[in-house]
Amino acid sequence: MPPKHGFIACLRQLRFQFYRQMARNKSKQIGGPKRHLENQPSFEPLAGAEYVVDEKFRRVKPYYFEYRTNAKERWRDRNILDVFVTEFRSHTDDYYKMTIEKGLILVNEKPAALDTIVKNGDVITHKVHRHEPAVTSKPIGIIYKDEDLLVIDKPAGVPVHPAGRYRHNSVIHILRVDYGIDVVAPCNRLDRLTSGIMFLAMSRKGAEDMTKQLVERTIKKEYVCKVYGEFPDGEIVCDQPILTVSAKLSLNRVKPDGRDSKTIFQRLRYDPATNMSIVHAKPLSGRTHQIRVHLQWLGYPIANDPIYANPRVWGPEFGKGGAGDDEEIKAKLHLMGRGEPADTIAWKAARKEGEEPTGEVLDGSLCEICEVPLYSDPAEHEMGLWLHAFKYAAEDGSWGWHTEVPDWAKEFGVLKIGKDSEEAGVASEVVEAKQATHQRACGISFVISFGKGVICQRSWHLEWRMKEVTEACEGKARPLSDMFGMGRQK
Repeated sequence: MPPKHGFIACLRQLRFQFYRQMARNKSKQIGGPKRHLENQPSFEPLAGAEYVVDEKFRRVKPYYFEYRTNAKERWRDRNILDVFVTEFRSHTDDYYKMTIEKGLILVNEKPAALDTIVKNGDVITHKVHRHEPAVTSKPIGIIYKDEDLLVIDKPAGVPVHPAGRYRHNSVIHILRVDYGIDVVAPCNRLDRLTSGIMFLAMSRKGAEDMTKQLVERTIKKEYVCKVYGEFPDGEIVCDQPILTVSAKLSLNRVKPDGRDSKTIFQRLRYDPATNMSIVHAKPLSGRTHQIRVHLQWLGYPIANDPIYANPRVWGPEFGKGGAGDDEEIKAKLHLMGRGEPADTIAWKAARKEGEEPTGEVLDGSLCEICEVPLYSDPAEHEMGLWLHAFKYAAEDGSWGWHTEVPDWAKEFGVLKIGKDSEEAGVASEVVEAKQATHQRACGISFVISFGKGVICQRSWHLEWRMKEVTEACEGKARPLSDMFGMGRQK
């Protein structure tokens, strides 16, 4: 039987197809798969999307929105206020109480009361004046695109799809607005704060092909990260099971009753001046926050991780070996980003002595329209995590993509990672040199493409065979489908 996460991936694909078709029909009726209340649009997905973009941030002007969902099993026979307060962190407890009293939360199209009990089959609707957090204005990098698959380099700080406080400020919606690209579904997921390689299906075939490979675990994944401390030399394997301790707080920890997980780590560089290491990570399973949790358990958390490297939450041990009481940790994390800004080892080290931490918090002001408490803009250091999905490739070598090494790793002198990336980089340089020579000789330029795809940016390198590319550039022409030893499996 396929692993459980395989079925979830398939359901996600079907879910996205359903809502895509629903948006096209501009239907306001929700049916089909059950969805999380704070994720589910009830009308045209891009309705209300008005961006304001500057050099640092991408903001969305406040807009009206309506969530609608079927009651989850764990909500049944519970008070409606209790469901909102315990399940969602977007607003304060007082806000949810106020919205119920104002009749803005409906159960089966009728205003809910504070004592309403959620039953099986109930449809819950929440009307809001929505305020989305700002995200980075860095563009989404397009690595490869054909009629079935889109490969991107996701900027740190941007969520993949609408979730929680984010909707228009998500990869899915930004691709629609900025690039005119309407995808069927994301094939792999990255945390909001993580940057790097992502696959998005452009068709049902693309979704099925990539989902099959993910379910069968025939894809090799490689990440690079910057951690606190002198990470041990040599190959370090962590196979501790991981459990979600609090979905509301996105807190995961190593627990005996968690799901099987395995990550292989190797140090690339250590900097004594900052006491930080650049580490290469290969996750062999796909648990939520897997790399982040395993590094914390080993005692080397990602240095700017606001959850797992927060000194005010974890204390001097930073959760090494599972240290720390779950309830105390959850209580402290709950305050982060509300009454006080989050903090990390790296941010603390960068501050001057006596300087207080800064960041996104409830700033005490209220919206003039809906009276919801407002957040300040996030600080620049909160916009991303020192964790980057560097490379994804098929085990059989039939395809593979990788990005450039992130700037924070280059600062430590790490310019290339692994033999494969070095070869791909050299091959790209050869192609660029041949292009320049040909352009000078003939007065024209050309673009190398293969199959139905096009290499969209030189800064990201597809892995091709250097000898065959050189031959092609020298005039020993061969069909492009033969020349390139990669591409998606047919």
